This record gives sequence, structure tokens and C-alpha cells, in this order.
Amino acid sequence: MRKTNKKLLFLLISMMIVSIVISGCKKGDVEKVEEEMEEDIEQKDVSADVGAKKTNELVDRGEKIADNLVELIGVEGATAIIYDNEAIVAVEIAEEVELDENMINMIKNTAIESDGQIKEAKVIADKKTFDIIDDIAQALIKGDSIDKYKKEIDNIMKKTK
Repeated sequence: MRKTNKKLLFLLISMMIVSIVISGCKKGDVEKVEEEMEEDIEQKDVSADVGAKKTNELVDRGEKIADNLVELIGVEGATAIIYDNEAIVAVEIAEEVELDENMINMIKNTAIESDGQIKEAKVIADKKTFDIIDDIAQALIKGDSIDKYKKEIDNIMKKTK
């Protein structure tokens, strides 16, 4: 019976050593995987922050343009989106004011002067498109990415002056 106890004790100690070695290796692997996952998450957070900061900057610049446009005589409302170094400016014109070439140029010049980074301003004066541009601007203010509206903005830009 002593021989059986020694064999059993030897077997038990051997299993403990093997399990310690195995669990030690797994712990290191788990820590390595956790570190890699944390790095991936940090990288995604940084890229999301950069995109959000860029969108916020564009929103702020668009709001500044709109604020300057509503100060013009004859412009009752304005909204603007900056997209690819251009401003898409939607305006509501007073009933007694005619939207002629001089008025369009005044709106474009005011928009460009309001933001030194844009190269061109496209002016829209119809109610339906104004509402679309305003809805997009409001969504951007709430944190949506401008990329979400790329197709819609491209279509609007093709139709504008």
C-alpha cells in the first residue's frame, strides 16, 4: 500500500507542476491579448476624436458664415455647410428683395470673407433645398459625420451656382 501512496503522491505532484506551467503560459497569453485589444481601442478612439473635432470645426465655421449672412439687408435666414473647401450657403430672401446677380455675389463674397479657408461659396435660395441643408447642418451639430451626407451634398452642389 505504501507503493501505491508514493505513486499517487508522485502523480499528484506531477499534475500540479504541469497545471502551474500551463496556467502560467495562458496567463501571459491572456495579458498579451488584453494589451493588444486596449491598443486597438485607443487607436479607434483617437481616430474617432480626430473625425469629430474636424466635423465640429466645420460646423463652427458654417455657423459663423450663416451668422454673418443674416446681417445682410434682404437676407432673413441663412445656413451653411462647409464641404471640400467650399461653402454651401442656403438663404431665405425677404419678399421685397430680388435675388439678382448682385445679391448672389454679395452673399458669396460675405461667405468667403467670413471664412478665409474656403475657396468658393455656392448659393441656394429655394425653400426645399434650404430645409435639406439646414437639416444636415443640425445633424452635424448633434455629432453626425459629414461623410453620412456625402451623396446628398454632392447632388446639391451639382445643382447650384
